[in-house]
Amino acid sequence: MKIVLMRHAETTFNNSGRFCGRTDCDITENGRITTAKLASIEPFLSGFTAMYVSPLKRTVQTLIAIYPSCNYIVDERLTEISIGIWEGLEKASVNQSDRKAFLKGLYTPPNAEENHEGVVNRIMSLFKELDNSYDDSDIILLVTHNGVIRTVKQLLKMDELKTKNSDFIIIDSKDVFDL
Repeated sequence: MKIVLMRHAETTFNNSGRFCGRTDCDITENGRITTAKLASIEPFLSGFTAMYVSPLKRTVQTLIAIYPSCNYIVDERLTEISIGIWEGLEKASVNQSDRKAFLKGLYTPPNAEENHEGVVNRIMSLFKELDNSYDDSDIILLVTHNGVIRTVKQLLKMDELKTKNSDFIIIDSKDVFDL
């Protein structure tokens, strides 16, 4: 099975250089327009066996920008990483050593609801469920957040951990279970 992990479209928080975390913000008009263009390229052109989103509205708005009348499944395990007191802060305002450690999964901001291990556990739980529910020939779309995708990239030992808005990666579920 192929899994397409897509980051939500641009938000106002992204534009202002602030941490968004679990704040439920909207995508921008620019984000909507940029994302809608994905409908004409692979793998979006061929469609998906199933489409999942996080419960945060920016992921739903992203998916709807591509497929205005689609069916999708909301899954809590795709929600953004909890960043505690960093939510809403300008990225430049936090201790940059702590920020670098956070991006590597080595630091949990104060008052965050989960640590890196908790994020890994919920993502792996979802992947196991997908593996049990779909066939090798299926293609599944997961519209999620940078923190979730970064965690998957860390698990797969990918070099580039950041994912731009509306960007996506394609992984083979076998790679996840070979860890």
